[in-house]
Amino acid sequence: MALVFLAAAWAVLAWPWLSGAVTIPWDAKAQFLPQLQFLAASFAKGESPFWAPYVFSGHPQIADPQSLIFSPPFVLLAWLNPAPSDWAADATLFAMVLISAAALFLWLTDKGWHAAAALLSAIAFAFGAAMAWRIQHVGQVMSLAYLPITLVLLDRALSRQSVLYGLAAGA
Repeated sequence: MALVFLAAAWAVLAWPWLSGAVTIPWDAKAQFLPQLQFLAASFAKGESPFWAPYVFSGHPQIADPQSLIFSPPFVLLAWLNPAPSDWAADATLFAMVLISAAALFLWLTDKGWHAAAALLSAIAFAFGAAMAWRIQHVGQVMSLAYLPITLVLLDRALSRQSVLYGLAAGA
């Protein structure tokens, strides 16, 4: 039930972006969206996204940590959509924020926190200062979003001595 409430709170708080009324500005569109669109166009043409011929006299796209080549949610978006829009990029980022908040909730309840406290913490994590202040910096938000996912998977792998959790956490 708490995860349903978390999803509802996420939908309300993310609605301005999910509805398309606003878009994540600045670097999200000037830096990261062109990278995503290049990745998608490369996949659609069957070309390697590792080298971008359009930057200067060519640019090793794979060497750019902001290229989104190693970001599974954005790779999936690029694979499925040959021309991702502003909205698709924003929705993908907010989906990761939701997954991250759910992972934080699970980790905290695994640690014995009351569900209400874990829920409040997850919402504060997803929409508080650390995420909100960096929302235009897609790479930073993605790095922050992976933290609770890693914590819950790693903690469960160690506590349950589970090979499956260990593989999911990359341990």
